[in-house]
Amino acid sequence: MVRSSHHIRNNQMKGYNSVTIAGNVAAEPQFSILQNGINVATINVGTNESYKDSTGNVHESCEWHRVVFWNKLADIVNQYVHKGSPVLVNGKLKTRKYTDQNGIEKYVTEIIANDLVMLPNGNNNGNNGNNGGNYQNNQNWNNQNNQNNQNN
Repeated sequence: MVRSSHHIRNNQMKGYNSVTIAGNVAAEPQFSILQNGINVATINVGTNESYKDSTGNVHESCEWHRVVFWNKLADIVNQYVHKGSPVLVNGKLKTRKYTDQNGIEKYVTEIIANDLVMLPNGNNNGNNGNNGGNYQNNQNWNNQNNQNNQNN
C-alpha cells in the first residue's frame, strides 16, 4: 500500500541521532567550569581513512570531529585524555549557532558525548599508563540544561 505524503507528514517517524567515532585526540583537552558550576571538556578527534583510486594509487585523508563532554565525563577527559590518546566516543550530533568577535553568525556541528572508551595505546608513550577504560555519562544528567550552557 502506498501512502500519500500528507499521511506521512502527520505520522512522522521519530528520528534517531547517534554517532560513534574512533580515532586519536589532536591536542590536550580544553576544560572549563561554567558559571553555574557545570564542567565541560572539548577535544578534537581525527579519524583516518584510505582508499584506492581507479589507477591503484592509495589516498589517505583525516576527518576532524569536535567532541564535547559534560559533568563527570568532562572530569575524566581532563584527567586521563591527552594529545595522541586513542579514544572511541558514542554520542549525538548537535549543531549550534554563535556570533564571532566580528559579529558574524557561524554554525558549528559537534558530537555531544554520552560514552567514552579510552583505547589501549600500543606504544604507551605519553599515555600515563593508559590501558583503556569505559566511561558513561550519568543518566540523571539534565541534557537540555547542559546544551543551553554551551553558548556561555
